Amino acid sequence: MAEYLVEWRMDLEETGPVKAAKEALRVHRDVGSIATIFEVTNKKTGTKFLVDLSEKTCVTVTTANRQMLGLEDRGTGIKSSPAADVGLSNDDQEVKRDAVVARVWSDDKVFDIKFDAVPWLKEASDKDIVDLYQINFSRDYPADKVAKFMTDRDERIACLFKYLEALHGKGGMGFEVEVNADQMLLWLKLNKPRLFDRYNEFRIQEEMRGK
Repeated sequence: MAEYLVEWRMDLEETGPVKAAKEALRVHRDVGSIATIFEVTNKKTGTKFLVDLSEKTCVTVTTANRQMLGLEDRGTGIKSSPAADVGLSNDDQEVKRDAVVARVWSDDKVFDIKFDAVPWLKEASDKDIVDLYQINFSRDYPADKVAKFMTDRDERIACLFKYLEALHGKGGMGFEVEVNADQMLLWLKLNKPRLFDRYNEFRIQEEMRGK
């Protein structure tokens, strides 16, 4: 479990701070209230989210999308860290040596997340791995499976798919996934050499077809 800082704010005009606080409490407790937007920060990673419970959306707050989300004008004081922009925690800006970096982003670039694909590689079937390198490690259904697998393991990716689900009835929104080929092949060579050898055979066959 992670520790979060959850903030709920609203602008009020009142005669004093106590009355303002009481009015905010009244609004917050009203079951019919539309004041359902929260700013949620993962205290370990510094990643910030804008969660709208009424719309069931959860959007990562980044430097690029703060103004679009209306945070600049609301005076929330949110300062996005570089980690929020690239999807890595502050204490893990350097990708681990044994990691396989992957990236998933929504078509509108509201979400653009880097993550480690090793958990998927450890549990993926041989067929899924072969399918992935047969499409050049990106931008097709075999690559999509990598990100979908991570929804239960990475809160940022879970938010991305909730965001896409919320937009489904509004014309829809797609996403793309790519996996670092060099890092994945190195991981396969060290951990699943049989699949690495199959990849080499596949590349030889592709080269022969190209002649």
